[in-house]
Amino acid sequence: LRSQGAVTATLSLLDQPPFGFLTKAGRAVDFAQGQAKLTIQVTLPLQKKVTWADISLRAAGTISDFASEKLAAGHLVAAPQLDVRVSQDGLHIDGAGQISSLPFTAAYRQPFGKNAPATVTGQVELTDAALRLFGVNLPQGSVAGKAAAQIVITAARGQAAQLNIESDLRGIALAIPALGYEKPAQTAGAFAATIALSSPAEVTSLTIKAGDLSAQGAVRLGAGDALMRASFSQLRIGELFDGEAILTANGADAPLALTVPRGTLDLRQLPPKKQRDMGPRGLAMALTLEQVQITNTIALSNFQGDLMAQAAGLSGNFSAQIPNGPEILGALSPVQTGTALRITSQDAGAALALWGVYPAGRGGALDLLLTPQETAGHYLGNIKMKGLRVQSSSILAELLNAISVVGLLEQLAGQGILFNTVSADFLLTPTGVELRDGVATGGALGVTMQGVYQFGDRSLQMQGVISPIYLINGLGAVVSKRGEGVLGFNYTLGGTAAVPQVQVNPLSVLLPGFLRNIMQLPPAQLDKAQP
Repeated sequence: LRSQGAVTATLSLLDQPPFGFLTKAGRAVDFAQGQAKLTIQVTLPLQKKVTWADISLRAAGTISDFASEKLAAGHLVAAPQLDVRVSQDGLHIDGAGQISSLPFTAAYRQPFGKNAPATVTGQVELTDAALRLFGVNLPQGSVAGKAAAQIVITAARGQAAQLNIESDLRGIALAIPALGYEKPAQTAGAFAATIALSSPAEVTSLTIKAGDLSAQGAVRLGAGDALMRASFSQLRIGELFDGEAILTANGADAPLALTVPRGTLDLRQLPPKKQRDMGPRGLAMALTLEQVQITNTIALSNFQGDLMAQAAGLSGNFSAQIPNGPEILGALSPVQTGTALRITSQDAGAALALWGVYPAGRGGALDLLLTPQETAGHYLGNIKMKGLRVQSSSILAELLNAISVVGLLEQLAGQGILFNTVSADFLLTPTGVELRDGVATGGALGVTMQGVYQFGDRSLQMQGVISPIYLINGLGAVVSKRGEGVLGFNYTLGGTAAVPQVQVNPLSVLLPGFLRNIMQLPPAQLDKAQP
């Protein structure tokens, strides 16, 4: 047979008895349009009973202006010219074309067995537009460039066609500025997705490994392929986050909702605020985290919080636990430079000891405020404590010994010295702490302190005034600084936290407060401190 005509008419010919090729495969003869030109050879014996094994079928030719909207629901598959081969095994079509607006080079296979699924295999260009075409809607600006991808479309009778797509992502640049993530175009990775080409489409499986990003999950879409729910059983973004996450859309104008049932978070890895635009809708977060790292020395465990991320920054409240220590309450609020953190606890001594700040404190109430600065990892801080008892402090012991206050030394070694109020302003950086205005006052003692503590070698460069019998001595504070009495001793503190070196000027006790302060050198600063 030499046939030339519509694809539907040609397929109808192949579907005639005794063959019924298309009917047996569960495929209608009108699944595609175009013009077919074929040479067909059928060999069979002229006998009453002809079996399938007795028949030999071969066909070859071309299809021009091929088009089908039934291979993949909602997507037009089209090609200017395709090569066609037919055998007893099935229908083979090969060539280049487009699926919707996406170019491809593919091979179509329709086996002739009963209800056998049809398949399309080939290569496409993976771009942002291509991902959106199949329901993978990443934020605008997240994808740039293009990469080769391999696709397999399987269309079984009575089911939505299924698309499998894989790529090494070489040639595509990925970025999530809000989380500080980037993958250069020349860097290879791995992308795999299984997509049900229903209406709307559904990404039943999604795997991405690209640089610092690793994700495995699924995406459900709504009308117009808008995001309804993206769930990731495993999500890792560099050192920032590692855990499980579920993102849900609650309407066009409502904030996106992020639920994190488990994971770890390192806030030190967040990019500057100017890169963290969450869009006008914002992001409502319900977080349950095993660990949150705030600074190099401050970490939290068993974190539970309800937070809101918007263009202005983070806000909301949370509860957590200091690892192996007391529970705390926290609050986040947006400021011009990012997000400020406030922490309160009913056991200030344990909090400071477990954070490695001050091991000699016992009890007391803590109120700590950290405000980020323009320089990454830098925070301005304010700390307030009430009812803090200091016990077995080597530094305080050295100071009391230097001014020969025996009774307080015994108290320090026993039940401890009570400070009714403690407050300080400070600068916290990755390398150390600059204490700018530290004051501790109690009935027995008043202490002021300014200077620098460096994390690397644990070195101290501090100075201040120690005022014994502060309850009475402090009555003359009108001529002294806050925390200093009429009688006080200037001191300097060097060495390290483990082996402090204390020097006290005994003559300073003879001077009133304003003259005593003149005798002191300016306190050390981090950018000028000696290592």
